[in-house]
Amino acid sequence: MAQLLPFCGWRFDLSQVGALHEVTAPPTYDINQDLQRVLYRRHPCNVVRLVRSRGEPGDTSSADRVIRADDFLTLWKKEGVLLREHDDCFYVCETISPPDLSAVAKGRHDTESASRITIIACLAAPHNSLSTIRRVGTACAKDVATELELLRCCKAALTPVSGLLAVNNAGQRQSLSAQLRGAVAGLTPIEMLDDLGIRHRIWPLARPSISSELYTSLSHAEVILTGPSAQFSAALLFRDEYESSTKTSFPNDAAGLHLMALVPEDDPGIRFSYPVWVLSMTARSTTSTELLGTLQQAGFECQQVGSENFAANDAVELAALNACQPCLALGTLDGAWLIVSHKGNAKLTSEPLLIARRRLADEITQLLRIPKTDVRISTIADPSKARQERTTSLGALILISPSSAADDLLELADDEFAQVLSNQTELMAPIPTGLVFSILDCIKN
Repeated sequence: MAQLLPFCGWRFDLSQVGALHEVTAPPTYDINQDLQRVLYRRHPCNVVRLVRSRGEPGDTSSADRVIRADDFLTLWKKEGVLLREHDDCFYVCETISPPDLSAVAKGRHDTESASRITIIACLAAPHNSLSTIRRVGTACAKDVATELELLRCCKAALTPVSGLLAVNNAGQRQSLSAQLRGAVAGLTPIEMLDDLGIRHRIWPLARPSISSELYTSLSHAEVILTGPSAQFSAALLFRDEYESSTKTSFPNDAAGLHLMALVPEDDPGIRFSYPVWVLSMTARSTTSTELLGTLQQAGFECQQVGSENFAANDAVELAALNACQPCLALGTLDGAWLIVSHKGNAKLTSEPLLIARRRLADEITQLLRIPKTDVRISTIADPSKARQERTTSLGALILISPSSAADDLLELADDEFAQVLSNQTELMAPIPTGLVFSILDCIKN
C-alpha cells in the first residue's frame, strides 16, 4: 500500500497577493502560449512564472526559464509572498462545478451543482513504487524532461500529481470521501472562483485534528495515476539521480517530492466520459431493421429505443440501469437507437463492466465482419452528440458504453483500453495549480 503523509506546505499569503484566483493557474497541460500571456498579465506573482515560465530576449536555452522560475520562488519566499505552514497538514479540497458543467459531464440537463472532494498529501513512494502505485497512461518523454529540469533547479514540487485513491474500507463506518468531508465540516475554508465558474475550497488539516479512523483509511490506500504524469516520472528520476550522486538514501523528510492530489474512488463527484466505439461499415449502409434482424438471429437481446434527438441519451441511461449483464447503446445510420445485450443470463460475468462491454462490442464487430482497423475508440461527454463521431462517408455504427464507476477504471489499469479512456477521464474539474507547494529545503543547495 502507498504511504500518504501530511507535510508543511507553502501557500500564497493572501494579505499580500489579494484574491487566490489572481495567483493560481489551470493545470500545466492546459497552459498554452495565449493563456500564459493572460496569466502573466493577471498578477506579478501568478504561479505561471514558476510552472511555465516564458522565454525572454537573451535566453540561450530552456535552462534560462527554469533558473528564472527558481529566482521567483526564492524571492517570493524571502519577501513573504509565500508562507510556510506551521504544522504538517493534509489539504482537503472541494471542487464545486456549476449546474451546466455537471450536466455536460452526466450527459443530461441537471439543475444541481456537482461537488468532488480531493486530498493533497505527500506520497512516500518506495523504490518498488511500480508494484504499489498503478499508472494508467505513459508520460511524454519531452514533458518528463521539462519537469525534471524544473525539479533539479527549484527543488520543489510545484504541481500536484492527480489520481484516484482506492481504499479498503472493510470495518470502517464511513467511506473515505465521507470521512474527508466530515473532517472539514464546520471549518472555514479558503475559497476561489475560477474563470469557468468552478468554486474551489481548501482546508489545511493539521495532524492533531485528523481522526484515527481517517489515518487508518489513508494507511490502507492504493494510489492509481489515472493519466500520464510527467511530474511523477520526473520525481522518480530526480530521486534516483540524488541517490546516485550522493551515495545516500533520499531523505525521509523529502517525501514531498511526490505531491499528490487524489480523489477517493468512492466519491460521488467523479465523472467519466462515455467510451464510444465507431464501427466503419462496408460500402453499403446497414439500416436499423437489417441490423436488428442480424443481431436477433445471432442470439443477442435487442430493445428498440427510438430515433428522436434524445434517443441516444435514453439508450445510454437504460443500458446503465441493467446491472446484471453488460449492455451497449447502439446507434444506426438511419437515426435509430437500440440497447444490445446477450440473451437472457447466458453471458453473466463478474469481470469489470467496461471490459465486458468491450467484449460485447468485439462480438458485434465480428458478427458484422468489420475489420479491427475500421474500429475506433473515442470518448464523448454527451451521448446526444455521438453522431459527430462518424468520420467516413461509408457510414458507421456507434456503440456507446454507459458511464462507469471509478472501480471499473481501477480494474483496467493494465488494459490497453484504459490507455484510451484515461486521457478523457473527467474527475470533474482538476484543482488549480498554486493552491499549495512542497519546497524541499532539506535538499536545497
